[in-house]
Amino acid sequence: MIKNVIIVVYLFTFFIDISICNETPQQYHFTVFHTNDVHGWANGKPHEKYFDGSLADYENLIWHSKNKANSTHIVLSFDSGDWTVGTGLSDGTPIPGSFMFELAFNMSLDAWSMGTHEFYSENTVRFINQNVTKLLGERYLAGNTKMKNTSAPIANTHIIKDFPGFGKVAIFSFMYTWKPPTDVAFITDMKIALTESHYVDTIQNKEVKFAIVLAHLDPGFEEATQIIDDIHSKRPDVPVLYLGANTHFENVTHKGNGKQLRIQSGGFFYQIGKIDFDLIPSKDADEAQFSIANEKVVFIPTNVAEMKKAAGFAEHSNSSPQSSQKEGLAAYSEDEWETENGKKMREATRAQVSQLGLDDVMGCSPQTYYKFQNASLNESLYNLLLNTVYPSINPYPRSLDKKEDRMTYEQWLEWNRTNGETSPAEQAPKCTITVYASNYATQRTSMFEGSVSMDDVISIDPFNYKLCSFRDLKHSHLQMMFNSDIESANSAECEEEDILCQNNSPHKHSFSSSGITRSPSDSHHSSGLFQQFRHSNDILPFVDRMNYSRFIHTDVCEYDIISSTYDCKRMQDILNKILPSQYFYLTHPSQKRTREVWLEYMRSYMQCPLTRKGDHKRAAGYIGSGIALLILVFLYFASLWIYLELKRYHRKIAYHRLKNKEGSMMTEIRKNSIKLS
Repeated sequence: MIKNVIIVVYLFTFFIDISICNETPQQYHFTVFHTNDVHGWANGKPHEKYFDGSLADYENLIWHSKNKANSTHIVLSFDSGDWTVGTGLSDGTPIPGSFMFELAFNMSLDAWSMGTHEFYSENTVRFINQNVTKLLGERYLAGNTKMKNTSAPIANTHIIKDFPGFGKVAIFSFMYTWKPPTDVAFITDMKIALTESHYVDTIQNKEVKFAIVLAHLDPGFEEATQIIDDIHSKRPDVPVLYLGANTHFENVTHKGNGKQLRIQSGGFFYQIGKIDFDLIPSKDADEAQFSIANEKVVFIPTNVAEMKKAAGFAEHSNSSPQSSQKEGLAAYSEDEWETENGKKMREATRAQVSQLGLDDVMGCSPQTYYKFQNASLNESLYNLLLNTVYPSINPYPRSLDKKEDRMTYEQWLEWNRTNGETSPAEQAPKCTITVYASNYATQRTSMFEGSVSMDDVISIDPFNYKLCSFRDLKHSHLQMMFNSDIESANSAECEEEDILCQNNSPHKHSFSSSGITRSPSDSHHSSGLFQQFRHSNDILPFVDRMNYSRFIHTDVCEYDIISSTYDCKRMQDILNKILPSQYFYLTHPSQKRTREVWLEYMRSYMQCPLTRKGDHKRAAGYIGSGIALLILVFLYFASLWIYLELKRYHRKIAYHRLKNKEGSMMTEIRKNSIKLS
């Protein structure tokens, strides 16, 4: 009997073992939402009505999506940096970015990574180190960035999230190797960063089944491959999801037989990356080893209707209950869409816009000027800036550098026609051609037709660079400069805001003398020399030869170059090699900046007519004043009428009293007459 029981128990346990061995390994579905390079666009795009979604709507999307997750469907959300430098909400505050990080406190993102633009202000770096780390806790990652005074990381370096049943997910943060223009922080070289203990110990932890890399670095760059290769050299079994940033492209790259997926989700909050994939365990491995499969990447436009649809809600206006159910969507009300945190964010954003005066109208644009149009076209923002705004305002005249004023080229031609044959050449007056140059990266968004708010101005020119000048260049020097294949050297003296004068980033930023234009008195100022100059020793010139040819063979006039400090250090590098120790740029003595030039131009040349659509505040002000005046006039005449009516009334009463008195007297006289008779 006992022997039979033993045999039954043995067979029972044998079949259990077989059933366990034959059990299909559990696979997990991941949904990951991703943004990068938001650059302060927290409140939608007022001039691009389709992109009406705000960060509050993004929070609603994340919350509703996470609310539908379960043990085998994991929903995560991340941002890969550059939360600042872009709009009034990010750059209108005393500490750039402070409001954006306070707004982020209400978001359900699992982690942020620090971006390069967070280094544009030392105050921002300190705010992150001292305040953001408290606001967002371990969720804010700064990877290989460190404070100079302590050599300690600016913020958290990584997170490990544990999901029951699946295991641990390691989330790392990296920034490309470069030298930030700040005295308070530095970037650890990528090769060194990949040897630091916090990273090595985490990735070598056998409990980690999946790695997510938040990197402020384009997915296609060499250092991105270096990071992923290093992870796989230490843990070849761990799949990697790489979420990149910095170049603002939509980018999807599959490499490595299910072991890596690289994404970048555009920029300026025009889209949200949504990455769906399965992590499928290997049947052959002793321990659970996963591979990425069935991946699907879509970029959701930041349109509220599209965001609601992505969260599984149907639009009432164009979806019947039957069609909604067929598409797997649920009908919703606005109250259901708006989450508690979303509502807080929306209210905080409105209050901040009002407090900073970001809706205040600065002027009205007669047309739309596009940021990326060829600078020779009338629709180009750079054409407007270089050929109209700067010449009209003349923000950096020669006198500020204690230089004598000279004739313009047109004035010199007129003088030469009148006096050239009778005056010796040495007696000819000197002339100067003012050249305005700008890099294509200095203006960040288009100027749209209609009213232009303070927020629009900051969004166009968030950097607000200082102005600088080179004086007394000859045309031959100018030719050498703009046709030089000399690469700008790294500058160790970059100012706080001159981030891209560094030339040690993994990709080469372009330097463009987008327009060389004459002063306003020159009749040909509307067209000029246009060049594309790239640091990679690649020169792509575009020359308006009809007007440029007048100056090619002569040094009759000298040239002044006016630009922003964004470019002056790089031009200085080139000039130092062409003409050693001869020319040095000077910054504007009053520290006048580029945004002030825009504002001054709009006040002088872009005033809003009352009939201009969208100029509500100004019109309301005039209408309100008019109504107030009419009310005062009405009250005056009403008071005058009342006064006159009262006066007439009193006179009437006095008249009647007098009549009554006279009547009484006559009656008394009659009575006395009768008595006497």
